[in-house]
Amino acid sequence: MEKSIFKAPDELSSPDIHWWEVALLIVAYFFAARLGQLVAIPPGNVTPFWPAAGIILYAVIIKGPRIWPGIWLGAIVGNGWAYASFESVESTLRFLLSANLNGAGDTLCAIFGFHMIKRAVRPSGLIFSGAGAARFIIYAALLGSMISATLGVTGLCAGGFLPWSDFSYTWITWTVGDGVGMLVVTPLLLAWHATHHRTHYTKATLWEQAAFLMLVTLIAIFGFGLKFNQAMPNYLVSYIAFPILVWSSFRYGGRIAFTAVAIFTVVAIIETAAGIGIFASPSLNESLIQLQLFIAVATTTTLFLNAVIFERSFAEESLRRANTELETANNELEAFSYSVSHDLRTPVRATTSFSQLLLQEAHDKLDEAEQDYLRRIIRAGKHMAELIDDVITLSLVSHQTLEPKTIDLTVMSHDIINELSHVQPGHKVDVEIQDGMTARGDPRLLRIVMANLISNAWKYTERQTQPSIAIRQEDYGADSVYSVRDNGIGFDEIYKDRLFKVFQRLHSSDEFSGTGIGLATVQRIIHRHGGRAWARGKVGEGASFYFSLGTNY
Repeated sequence: MEKSIFKAPDELSSPDIHWWEVALLIVAYFFAARLGQLVAIPPGNVTPFWPAAGIILYAVIIKGPRIWPGIWLGAIVGNGWAYASFESVESTLRFLLSANLNGAGDTLCAIFGFHMIKRAVRPSGLIFSGAGAARFIIYAALLGSMISATLGVTGLCAGGFLPWSDFSYTWITWTVGDGVGMLVVTPLLLAWHATHHRTHYTKATLWEQAAFLMLVTLIAIFGFGLKFNQAMPNYLVSYIAFPILVWSSFRYGGRIAFTAVAIFTVVAIIETAAGIGIFASPSLNESLIQLQLFIAVATTTTLFLNAVIFERSFAEESLRRANTELETANNELEAFSYSVSHDLRTPVRATTSFSQLLLQEAHDKLDEAEQDYLRRIIRAGKHMAELIDDVITLSLVSHQTLEPKTIDLTVMSHDIINELSHVQPGHKVDVEIQDGMTARGDPRLLRIVMANLISNAWKYTERQTQPSIAIRQEDYGADSVYSVRDNGIGFDEIYKDRLFKVFQRLHSSDEFSGTGIGLATVQRIIHRHGGRAWARGKVGEGASFYFSLGTNY
């Protein structure tokens, strides 16, 4: 499916309207009018399908309201061709009156529709958004067509080309014809115009789309042109068009989908005008109603479907762009944090080392207060060094390439407990480690996870008379949940959302050592593995930390 971003009308509009653009619109209107008049019906020589209405709305959307002279003159030439008469002054004046009212109606129709669409639709959506599609149908195809029909039919009656008794019937036919023309032609032209600079085709794609449109043409010719079993209404065969239009919208996007609509429409009109096919019937009114109903439903369905597809694509593109910008900002921030932290290591290490050296060398020359100052500097320096190391670790785990392997978490947990016991031999903890725990992930990163969770449990059970830690794995079908539980000081679950945020601590550094980065690092690693981390706890009764890993590892 093609992905496109439509420009705003102001962006598409040229600063000036050139004479050749006006002339081109007049020529386009004339030939489109001649095409519509091929299927014109009495009274009034009006047509059930007026493609010129779609062309003029497209022209105003692309070039702006200043293209109006081309619409006015095109309507005079295109419509007047059918009833122009210059045999006398009276006939000439009648023609000019009728033609100018026709031109005024078409001009007001296009400009009114353009402004009503533009007021509510974001620039990137144009008519291809939910709100834009609805306003396009209501204001342009319906109300705009009524304006054109009112002035146009009035001109025919005032000029003596149509009896006033036929005003209502002709007005309805004119309105529907203009509306159908807008529904079919305007989205088609906009789709081909606005996506041209965004779409890249391969030869295979072009051949596929050409073959599809050829197949659509054959289905339209033979499917709509044949009479079937009279026990079933023939117009029901037209339903075959709808799955084709839906599929083409998802497969190819607006260009091909609206082209398919145009093919179905043109073929159906030609065959109906020739008195053949599924819409033809002895009653002209019945044929027109069935034909126009089919065209209206097919075009509105395709229009709204493409609006939904476009809005989804637009939202996905916006989300991708926002994610890219956020990822870039995070990467820059982490790179800055890593750089600053790395550069701070040397001065912090120097401050701590020289303070220790001064305390040792000048111990006898310093009083107790001065020694205490130096000890505070040393403690602060060590804390700063830990904080720097943790910030660097947090930055590294966000960029380190994952190398998934099957890991024995039981062995890893025993190693971490042995290390903690060696550092704090006086802290006796009853540790329960489940046998046979395994996980799939990056060994280096998951060791950081387990080390953080187990060391936290070890730290926060220091004040317990009978400290205990339990490390377990629970399987739920194909998913596994790992937990580290302790009977330490616990925490109030009101603050559980703060636990995994950087520099968010529930206890001061005077109570327990730490930097407030460990659990943030844990969560980041778990997220990189496609899993999640969470915690449960109660003040004075311990805490439990859980995590799961994604199944893709």
